[in-house]
Amino acid sequence: MNNRKRNPGEGEQDVVVGLDLGTSRTTVVIAERDGHSLNVIGQGTSPSTGLKNGVVVNIEGTVESIINAVEAAERMANTTVNSAYTTISGDHIRSVNSKGMIAVGRSGNGIGSKISREDIHRVIDTARTVTFPADREVLHVVPQDFLVDNRMGFKDPVGIVGLRLEANVHIITAAQAAAQTILFCLQEANIQPEDLVFQALAASQSVLTEDERELGIALIDIGAGTMDIAVYHEGAIRHTAVIGLGGESVTRDLAHGLRIPRNDAENLKLEFGCALASCLENDSPIVLNGNEERPDRSVAPDIVCSVIQPRMEEIYDLAIKELRQADCFAKITAGIVLTGGASMIPGSVELAEEVFTLPARLGKPRGLGCLTEVANAPDHATAIGLVKYGLMQQDSEIRGMRVLRRRRRGYRSKNNRIENIKRWFTDIF
Repeated sequence: MNNRKRNPGEGEQDVVVGLDLGTSRTTVVIAERDGHSLNVIGQGTSPSTGLKNGVVVNIEGTVESIINAVEAAERMANTTVNSAYTTISGDHIRSVNSKGMIAVGRSGNGIGSKISREDIHRVIDTARTVTFPADREVLHVVPQDFLVDNRMGFKDPVGIVGLRLEANVHIITAAQAAAQTILFCLQEANIQPEDLVFQALAASQSVLTEDERELGIALIDIGAGTMDIAVYHEGAIRHTAVIGLGGESVTRDLAHGLRIPRNDAENLKLEFGCALASCLENDSPIVLNGNEERPDRSVAPDIVCSVIQPRMEEIYDLAIKELRQADCFAKITAGIVLTGGASMIPGSVELAEEVFTLPARLGKPRGLGCLTEVANAPDHATAIGLVKYGLMQQDSEIRGMRVLRRRRRGYRSKNNRIENIKRWFTDIF
């Protein structure tokens, strides 16, 4: 299945690699460390045929797509990829907010002790002790804020004197079999997984500003098979969710509505698609190429738009429903940030403003140097976010500030791995 060779130690000292496993394509970004910043030096993409709605359903196709994207990025960067931060998505993703509390202890004068970094780690470990089903795996435990003796609003209470320390955290989990299947595909491609990162969490690293996170913002990443949502408020992540609908549904609607092949419908969406009738700029007929069995024909742009707009409205309506159910809609005063391939359909931002009745913008990666013309697009937001996430993780570990991340070196056992994958595919089919 795999003919890609791994060169241990080569090329991994000063680079961070992001590998975005998407339903329609795999994207790899290689960034070089420059102190505490990153310069993009390589990027590669490959069509993906092994995923459905964000979940691996064909291992061989997924591995082939990973290898092709990695090799394209390696050629551009003139380096070797041995490990990567990799996305995970799918409607199996779940999230919950949790709390933890510990006693800090008393100093000699009885008024409490200074909170240490170890105390932070202990209280977060306490907050993560939530009982999940045996088939769930914790991906992230993200601190939101801390309380010291009931005093609220601490982001980093190290050095503060107190008797009791509390933590609010956001926990993101995935189906264990889905995560293990991705790890298996990476192993087959000779890629060491640094970490599995929830897709919307990765994208938010590259497109959101600190002001937006503080005021309240919803990042909506509309990929081919899923819509991933992350809500930030008061500087911290408050809610995450995945909805199993994305840009591929628009393609299917065009194929069915206009009675054209799926590939032709995808090209039509990319070249002439528009999500809002008032944003149409050209009323010239669009020629749909035929073949030996059917002649060429033309269709008006407003007809194409009349197929796309209702589906995009449905996608946005589902996002609103999710935000209201999570009691988050009132918190997103800064509005909506759209990323992902479907967000690039002209009129998507304007339609979002109409449906959400909130400000909306297209999320473009920021804060990187070199090759920005290659990677500076909403459909690269997740891959760019992965390398920024990786840089933050590495810097936090160097400073001793993070102990929750663990490098994923393999599987519990070969037999367990195979049984998990078999059970996962049995559940799907």
